[in-house]
Amino acid sequence: MLKQTLAAAVLIACAGLARAESTAVEITVDGLKAGFGTIYVGLCTQAEFMQGPCALKAKAKVEADSATLRIENVAPGRYAVAAWWDVNDNAEMERGGYGEPLEPTGASNGAIGMMGPPLFADAAFDVPATGPVAVTVK
Repeated sequence: MLKQTLAAAVLIACAGLARAESTAVEITVDGLKAGFGTIYVGLCTQAEFMQGPCALKAKAKVEADSATLRIENVAPGRYAVAAWWDVNDNAEMERGGYGEPLEPTGASNGAIGMMGPPLFADAAFDVPATGPVAVTVK
């Protein structure tokens, strides 16, 4: 069973305008191994978190020991980040006999689940209309 931890820092870069209606979110994932697989991230609402693909998402080939992904046009609100490192690059989440992920995963605020996925309340953070916010994902 593959046991690894993703560590990521989420930097929310805002448009900087007083009347900003959306912002860009930059998610930096550390703890990767250059040349192996693809990193997938979702910026999820409460209804989406750990329920499947989130509407706001990004992916990137792992070319270095960290990867930065950018999601544009994010409305202010409460979100959580879910990350998955597809190490074998087959575009499928490898799962064990009980449905648990066998590839590295992570959530914002270092949220971890007990006998299941992390809770939205533990992983959630606010995306403001202006000003940067830093969130750690493990």
